[in-house]
Parts: sequence; structure tokens; C-alpha cells
Amino acid sequence: MSPDLLAPNQGDAADAPAWFNWALSNPGESRYVDADGLRLHYLSWSEQNTDKPVLLFVHGLRGHARWWDCIAPFFAQDYRVVALDLAGMGDSDYREAYDDQVSSIDITSFIEKTGLGPVIGVGHSFGGARMLRACADRPDLFSRLVVLDSLVVFP
Repeated sequence: MSPDLLAPNQGDAADAPAWFNWALSNPGESRYVDADGLRLHYLSWSEQNTDKPVLLFVHGLRGHARWWDCIAPFFAQDYRVVALDLAGMGDSDYREAYDDQVSSIDITSFIEKTGLGPVIGVGHSFGGARMLRACADRPDLFSRLVVLDSLVVFP
């Protein structure tokens, strides 16, 4: 591997594309909701636009809501955009124990407690598989689902 690829970025914001800088200059508002006994953190772009459909982003394993900072603002004109930190990741509370269902429960609890449903869910990797489980368990909370780069095993 080239040493240049391993070196930290020596550039500044001027080196990034204009669209990327614009997105980062429009950050989501940090918010919290108590759901299923935990304080879950989420970011909100245009949540106040109650006449728009909700677009819910869920990150991958060891990720956080800010993973969506570079694209979420682009949807804020047409959607109420929110990005969730799953329990134990980002700024959300940690659990004593985790099982296969817990992250999908975080998602459904979040939607119920915020009253944002039905949502258009967008989940990446670990988050996509958990979003699919949440949708299977509670289809009433979802209008559409986009699952990206996720391992899904059907029994």
C-alpha cells in the first residue's frame, strides 16, 4: 500500500467538493428520546416540517448518526430527516446486554416514542439488517425500506 494512502489528510475544506462542504455546513440538530428504558440520541434535519414524509437513517455496526451528515441535508427540503444512534453507539445510552433483537427494538421504540411513523427507513450494513427485522416485526411503522450493503439470512 502506498505510504500516501496511509498518511493523514493534509488538506483542508477547500480540497473537498463543494457539495460535501455544503452538507457539513448544514448539520442536524442533536436530540434525545427515552425509548424502551434508554436515552436514544438522534439528529434531525427539518423535523418540524410535519407535512413531509419521514426519512429515517440507521448506521452500521460501531457507527453513529453523524455517518449520514454528508447526505442527509440534501433530503431535508422534501423529507423530515432523522438519523438514529443505536443503543451503545454514538451518543445513545448503553445496555447491560445485547441480543439479536435489541437494535430492531431500539428502532421500533424510537419510531413509536417520537411519533414519526410510518417512516421510510434507510439502513446501512448492521443497521440495514436491524431495520429489516424491525419492519418485519412492525410493518405498521414503515412505508418503505431501503437496505444497503447488509448481510441478511432468511431461515
